Amino acid sequence: MAIAAMYEERYTVSENVKNLHDIIIKSVSELSWSIQEEKDNKIIAVVESGMLSWGEKVVINKLTDNEISIVSKCSLPIQFIDYGKNRKNVESLIEKIKYYEEHPEEVEKFDSESLHNRPALWNPVAAVGISLLFSSILGAWIHAINWRALKNDDMAKKSMYWMYGNIAFLILAILLGWNISILFLVTIAWYLVLGKKQINYIREGNLGYKRKSWGKPVLILLASWFCLFLISSMFSGSSDVNLVKGGVIGNYKSLTVGEAFDNCSSFKSTSWESFKAENGRKVVQFDGNFVLNDNYKKAGIEKVVLTIQFVVNRDDSFNIQYMELACSGKNKQGKEQIEKEKVVNYVRVLSAIYDNGNVLPALLNSTAKAVAVEQILDGQY
Repeated sequence: MAIAAMYEERYTVSENVKNLHDIIIKSVSELSWSIQEEKDNKIIAVVESGMLSWGEKVVINKLTDNEISIVSKCSLPIQFIDYGKNRKNVESLIEKIKYYEEHPEEVEKFDSESLHNRPALWNPVAAVGISLLFSSILGAWIHAINWRALKNDDMAKKSMYWMYGNIAFLILAILLGWNISILFLVTIAWYLVLGKKQINYIREGNLGYKRKSWGKPVLILLASWFCLFLISSMFSGSSDVNLVKGGVIGNYKSLTVGEAFDNCSSFKSTSWESFKAENGRKVVQFDGNFVLNDNYKKAGIEKVVLTIQFVVNRDDSFNIQYMELACSGKNKQGKEQIEKEKVVNYVRVLSAIYDNGNVLPALLNSTAKAVAVEQILDGQY
C-alpha cells in the first residue's frame, strides 16, 4: 500500500505556555530546517532533501493560543510515496516542542534574529544528485552561487571555472562524436574535487541556511538539455556525413568518397544527408543530380538522380547498402512521371565516378532491368 505524500497532526501545548511562536521557531532551528515564511499565525519551514525524498515543506498553523496543526508535504509534486518521511517530520517537530515546553529558559536565550540572517542557499546535496543525472554543469553553477552567499569568493571562482571547462568539454564531445555518458565520470570527478567540499563545509560548521526555490535551476536545466538535444542532433548527423565523405571504400583508395562524388563532372549538383533507419541503423545518403544533354530534354526527361545509401557501423566503418536511379519528366503522352530503378552493379557505377567518366551510361547498364531512361519514362519494359 502506498504511503501518502502528506501527513497532518494537531498538537496542544499546556495552558501555561505563553510563547508558542518562539518555541516553534526554536524547534525548527534545532531541526536544521529553513524558515520560508513567518507570520503570527503561520510558519512554513523547508526540510532538506535526502535519500528517500526531494525535501518536504512543513506548514504550522496556529489554531488557538495553545493548539497548532502541523502538515508535512513532499516538495516534489509527483512524489506520491514518502516512505514515512512526512510523518517523521511532524513527530520530530512535536518532540522538540514538548522539550522546550519543559525548558522555557532555553527559548528565552535563543536569538531568533540569527535565524533570519542565515544565508539563502540551494541544497548542495540535491545539486550533486541533479548533477549525477544531468552533468556537473548545473551543479557547479549552483555551488558557485552558494559559495558567494557564504562569502567564499575563491571557491566560487573554482566552481565557475569548472562549469566553463565542463561546457567546453561537452561541446568537444559533441563535435567529436564521443559518447555523452562520459560526462558521468566528469561529474564524479567534480564531486570528489569540489562538490563534497561545500557539503562538508555546511555539515561540519553546522550552518543553517534559508532554502532557495529550485524553480530557476530546473527551468535552466530543462532549457539547457533541450538546446543540447537540438545541437547534438544536428552535429550527430553532420559527423556521420563527414565520416563517410572523409573515408575510402573498397579498392578505391586514391580519393576519399567526398572528393570522388562531389567532384564528378557527371553531376550538376550533389547533396548529403544522414538519418536513422527504422531498425536504428545510421544511414548517410548521397544524391547526385545528373547533367543532361539535349537528347534527354527532347525526350521529356527533366531530372535524373543517383541515390546511394551508406550504412555507418558501430566501429565507424561504412558500406554501401542501396543504390537507386530516379528519373522524372514527361512521357510521350505529356504526363508527369517519376520512375525509380534499383542499381545492381555497384562496381561499374563506382568505377565511373572515381574515373570521373560518364556515369549515366554505366548506370543504365547496371539497373535491375537494364533499361534505357527513355524506356523508363515511357513505361515500356
